[in-house]
Amino acid sequence: MTAQLGALCAGAVEIGHMTDDEAVGRMRLDELDVFVDMAFDTPWCRPEIPERRVAPIQIRQTTWHRHHPPRPCEYNMSDRFVHPDGLPLEPYGAVVRLPHTCWLATNNDLPDGPPPNRAALGLPVDGLVLCTLVAPLMVDPQTFAVWMDILRRLPRAVWWLPAYELPARRNLAAAAQAAGVDPARLVFMQRCTRPQLLARLPLADLFVDTLRFNANHGLVDALRMGLPAVTCAGNNMASRLGGSILASAGLADAVLDSPDALAQRVLSLGTDAQALAALRQQLGAALATAPLFQPAARVREWEWAWAEMVRRHQAGLAPAAFDVPDQSLARATTVALSP
Repeated sequence: MTAQLGALCAGAVEIGHMTDDEAVGRMRLDELDVFVDMAFDTPWCRPEIPERRVAPIQIRQTTWHRHHPPRPCEYNMSDRFVHPDGLPLEPYGAVVRLPHTCWLATNNDLPDGPPPNRAALGLPVDGLVLCTLVAPLMVDPQTFAVWMDILRRLPRAVWWLPAYELPARRNLAAAAQAAGVDPARLVFMQRCTRPQLLARLPLADLFVDTLRFNANHGLVDALRMGLPAVTCAGNNMASRLGGSILASAGLADAVLDSPDALAQRVLSLGTDAQALAALRQQLGAALATAPLFQPAARVREWEWAWAEMVRRHQAGLAPAAFDVPDQSLARATTVALSP
């Protein structure tokens, strides 16, 4: 169903240069039903705005915490992988579980190809290229220790990382040296545009997710470009999102249950070219039909969730957990909300 977003959530109103009073006043003019906080706890977060109540229903899109925060937000968006069946949901607030994944990606930007060859990017022509696209603060010590163990056991492999600033590169190089790995095996990407980055991703052999805080959109970019991936599902949302993404991309068997299992899978794929090629082919076959790559249906699920929240509110019902039905085969309709 296609909801009328003007009634459901804040439109594209630029509030960056407004005071809190101005922003709150502007939003209240729209008489919103739902306010979606998109900023998480980034430097752009304006927690004072939802504190002032700009809509009767306020949610944070894809929250990263385990428990519902003490903020005026009624619902916690999740999915059936992040909060699986059998998990008591009461500590997490009113959890809305989407049927496939709570990560919503439009997948509408295109690569700028063809890419340079491996040698031009400082990558080995015949070696194994493992890749991870995350901000440097997401490379936690446990993840890095797993990486170094893998590199020690795969002598022909390198790890391809984003174009980090010099201090981050130096710190990672020193940590690699201390772990007994040649720092030259950490290859940092050349700075490029996003379309160029998308075009270059297929040059890697395998995307390896981080443990504590999964790669989220970097992982989605890799999958979209046909680069297979592995992840390890932890015990909170930030460490289970990768599993949600991979399962919805048709690679549920690439979701491991421990760091040791993740390392063993990477080692197995890194020494078995046929298995690695089969995983890439499995992903390629899923690109046309897997839920992650069907954004229109996923948007309908978010809209169904918002509309259900509004229906409950209009009926005088308190926020409560509910599951969203699969909208893959549903026709787009317009939600009529009562005044």
